[in-house]
Amino acid sequence: MSDLRVQYLTDDEGNRTAALVNIDDWNSILQVYAETHFLEESIRRGFQDIKDVKEGKKEAVSLEDFLHEL
Repeated sequence: MSDLRVQYLTDDEGNRTAALVNIDDWNSILQVYAETHFLEESIRRGFQDIKDVKEGKKEAVSLEDFLHEL
């Protein structure tokens, strides 16, 4: 995707209003977004788990047990 070519549509004042990309590039962009979004949600859940353990809402799990579950 390093050779990403983008064409822009502009309004009468020259302001960019849209971007056109090759469909293969677009699919690559969507894949990266999906992977990034998954990681973001995983990290968010992890921090929520930490908060829940600190508040006594959830039992802590040892690192060994955590890794064993993987």
